[in-house]
Amino acid sequence: MAQNKAFKFGVRLQLSPGAVFTYSEKLETEYVSGRESYSGLQQSLQALIFTPLNYVNIGVGAGLSLRTGNQIFSSTLFPKVFLMIEVGNGKERTLLSIIFNVGLMQGSLENKSCFYVGGGPSFNIGKEFKKVTVSINPYFEFHIGEKGDRYYYDSHWSYPGTKVPYTLHFKTTTINLSCIVQLNFNRKTKKKN
Repeated sequence: MAQNKAFKFGVRLQLSPGAVFTYSEKLETEYVSGRESYSGLQQSLQALIFTPLNYVNIGVGAGLSLRTGNQIFSSTLFPKVFLMIEVGNGKERTLLSIIFNVGLMQGSLENKSCFYVGGGPSFNIGKEFKKVTVSINPYFEFHIGEKGDRYYYDSHWSYPGTKVPYTLHFKTTTINLSCIVQLNFNRKTKKKN
């Protein structure tokens, strides 16, 4: 089995198609009912450098996502930076591990950075660390922190009515399926006899 004998590091490239959903809180007032929701497609490319620490991998990465869909996503590149912790697949190559990400990504509505969390299982192909290994990783990402200013007309006292502002708070969730190509450096495979 592959063993971690000294300081090792690796690089991952991750290509992910997926779907993105942005939706507001639900309002129920005399003039406003329901919620706003938007959806689209997302294609992401991420790069990550990491090192194993016993049974976990720890790393930092950055990526770009291209979101397309209805009017909320204007075919813009969305950058992000993140920290990664992978449980399993550190000291030894395992067939299944769990990946967690936390970081900052550009919001879906506003040109601002939003704190996000994400994660999912990684199905690792092969039982040994080779120079290049491949994994399949379905994962989700979730962030809050965006808002949209709206208004409605209150016609109780005048016609056509008084313009009344209100604010909607939004959440964004992405669901992705990625292929991870991992480059392993300074890592030798020791096989049991």
